[in-house]
Amino acid sequence: MKRIAFDLDNTLIRSGYDFPIEKPKRRLASYFVSYEPLREGATDLVKRCEDAGYKPCVYTSSYRSTFYIKRLFWLYKIKLDVVVNQTKHDAHVRIRSSKYPPAFEIDILIDDSSGLAIEGERFLFNTIIVQPENNNWHNDVYSALDELK
Repeated sequence: MKRIAFDLDNTLIRSGYDFPIEKPKRRLASYFVSYEPLREGATDLVKRCEDAGYKPCVYTSSYRSTFYIKRLFWLYKIKLDVVVNQTKHDAHVRIRSSKYPPAFEIDILIDDSSGLAIEGERFLFNTIIVQPENNNWHNDVYSALDELK
């Protein structure tokens, strides 16, 4: 099974862009924990990726804890296979790249940074770049996945 990783800031979580957000699937639990809401379309996209044979992961340059990230996705009924934060990246990656998915056996990285597409070409890993202002982003990602097959 292949792994697909999602960036957090400006890809799945608001950070300077005011894109539409989803309500968590576990609404009652969400009242008792602090969390950042996911971008509208995220849960449907993750479910479609799982149905297509991908294991969902997160690869973020933030220092959010693995526990926090897994709990956040649990609120949306998403079980993550791998979580890579900046701490884990710094401990395991030895090349000069802001992210390096092959080090964690991640096949595709979805991110908002066009600079990451350049790193992907340079270090031979697959990226799908989404713009924070694109409200059809989830369908565009799924179409791009079809092209990578």
